Amino acid sequence: MLCPCQSKDDSIWIFESSYKLPFLRDGGKYLRPVGAEYMPLKKELVIEIAGHTDNVGAVETNQTLSEDCANVVKRYLQKKGIAPERLQAKGCGDTEPITNNDSPQGRHKNRRTEVHIISE
Repeated sequence: MLCPCQSKDDSIWIFESSYKLPFLRDGGKYLRPVGAEYMPLKKELVIEIAGHTDNVGAVETNQTLSEDCANVVKRYLQKKGIAPERLQAKGCGDTEPITNNDSPQGRHKNRRTEVHIISE
């Protein structure tokens, strides 16, 4: 299940994810408004899509997984008509946890994809 959280300054959306589900199966309902409503209205908006993982597994595997997650979101938004030059995807691996990885709950929170506004 994917669950969005929006920051107080409206500059970031966080999608918690599980490796067991295709990323957009549930998350698409949260991405649709970004791709179909918000970005088309903000013609100059450029975003960075950052994939994150927990610390379970090899560093290289986590890096690749985080890049793959970010690129899935980028491709989804491109299919919705958002120009590729407005989308920057990057993988952060396990380098930027938002909580510790000592529990299943903590690891779950660290497996996420964030969308940051780069410029408007």
